[in-house]
Amino acid sequence: MTLQNNHDTNDPEKLFLEQARAYYREMRAVASDASDGQVLRLAEAFAVQYGQELIRQSLETIVQDEVDTFEKKRRRCSAQNAKPKKEIADDEVNKS
Repeated sequence: MTLQNNHDTNDPEKLFLEQARAYYREMRAVASDASDGQVLRLAEAFAVQYGQELIRQSLETIVQDEVDTFEKKRRRCSAQNAKPKKEIADDEVNKS
């Protein structure tokens, strides 16, 4: 199973749900294809391997979204607090 790593979507939650649905379907296929007595072992191995990847990708997306939001807020605050160049130049002249 290859989990999608598509950052083109504007809706990370929708992407996560699509990935979770694909993960579930793949695990069902693994369990269905397993021979008698091997269902639990194979499904568990699948869950561990690909479940960790699904969790890692969702965590990465959530943290990156938070970083992006923080940076936008910081830039907005910096822009609001920044003096125009003319005011800075006038301040320097008045100090002399």
